[in-house]
Amino acid sequence: MGVLTTYEPVVATSAVTARKDGTKKATRTFQCLVAAPSESRRELLLKSVNDAGWDSFVCSEPMQAWSALHRESFQMSVVDIQGQVSDDFRELCEHLATQRNMLLVICGNEAAATEEIWARQLGAWLYLPGVSVDSDLVTLCTEGRSIAERLLRSA
Repeated sequence: MGVLTTYEPVVATSAVTARKDGTKKATRTFQCLVAAPSESRRELLLKSVNDAGWDSFVCSEPMQAWSALHRESFQMSVVDIQGQVSDDFRELCEHLATQRNMLLVICGNEAAATEEIWARQLGAWLYLPGVSVDSDLVTLCTEGRSIAERLLRSA
């Protein structure tokens, strides 16, 4: 799956895969919203979600994320609040936490206990302090896709 250009939305589609018996089966494409003010962090998060099989919409500003939420259906969102970010990113997290059947991943600051408590109180699926290149985000995003599939089946 190729890396998308920043700010370029991907519309959810259905793909067709062939089964061993020759019949075809439709599979759903899952979308992830990635919001991060830092370009290097956006690239790290984007690569991880794409490598895990998600289609992505990437933004550097909360207003871009709000706009995307009105146009698209997302099954997971990853918001980076590491470092000094505006309150708008926190408000975005609070809104995303209210979305039904959407997994929320918040990447925060290392050793920030109050931030982690805030994220857990929101109901974030994952709070990841101090995410770096060495982190195995692909595995977490792959697990998120499995959970999104189960949520879709139970909805």
